[in-house]
Amino acid sequence: MAPPAIALWVEPDQWSNSQECGTGLNDVSQSGASPVEQVRVCATCGQLNPAGGTTRCSNCWIPLIGVPLVGSEEGERLVRHWRRRGLRGKLLLRGIPLAVVLGLIIWGATEYFHLGASVPAASTNLTANLSGDAWAQGRRTAQNTAFTPDTAPVPRSVKWTFATNKPLGSSPAIVGDRVYLSTGDGRTVALERESGQLVWEFRTGLVSRSTPVVAGGLVIAAYSPGLIVALDRNTGLTRWEVNLNQPISSSPVVGNGTLYFGAGDWMLHALDVATGAERWAFLTRDW
Repeated sequence: MAPPAIALWVEPDQWSNSQECGTGLNDVSQSGASPVEQVRVCATCGQLNPAGGTTRCSNCWIPLIGVPLVGSEEGERLVRHWRRRGLRGKLLLRGIPLAVVLGLIIWGATEYFHLGASVPAASTNLTANLSGDAWAQGRRTAQNTAFTPDTAPVPRSVKWTFATNKPLGSSPAIVGDRVYLSTGDGRTVALERESGQLVWEFRTGLVSRSTPVVAGGLVIAAYSPGLIVALDRNTGLTRWEVNLNQPISSSPVVGNGTLYFGAGDWMLHALDVATGAERWAFLTRDW
């Protein structure tokens, strides 16, 4: 018996598609991977330049000599990195002026509204003696008036003398029954007002051209090399001392618990009278 006959019918379109698919698969299997495009990344502007192009960047025209060839994917990565770096640079360049302006605004507001660190208050309210028969500091008052309401004396003869080894460069301070004087031979002395007898002396060996200031129980003397010493008014013993290591030619004055004097560092200094601690210092244009 003959085998049964089987008839197959294929639509023309389907046959055509099958042939096309087969052809496509054969093409893929027979062809290799396409070559990776190589580029040069400009180090100046980050522009991608084809490997076979000009020797200058197509964007900024900078020579590409020495710029290595990289794959396109690597080139894209380098471009992204270059852009991030450029963005950081722009932010930094814009941030610096902004920070300066902001700092100036804060500084101006601080100065205008007095928002800075508060100055420590004086621990006492000591003031140089301003009674009519006293001359407790150079030019007598903190305002340098050099005036006393007391009647001026009329000397008829020399009552007593006090001699020093070197010339005197300052006037004395007088309070109560004592005369206080800083000498050119390195001493600060207390003398009896009526007799001129020495009560006590404090030796430093340093020249002084400043009038001492008497406030409460203290006698405060300034020495030319920069030493400030507070002495006990009755004994001449040291209460405190401060060495600025800056020349001092001015006579200190005391008001409301604060000692004021100028120095060779072009600063006006304010110290607490009782402790010698600095309250503040102000920069001036001269001594």
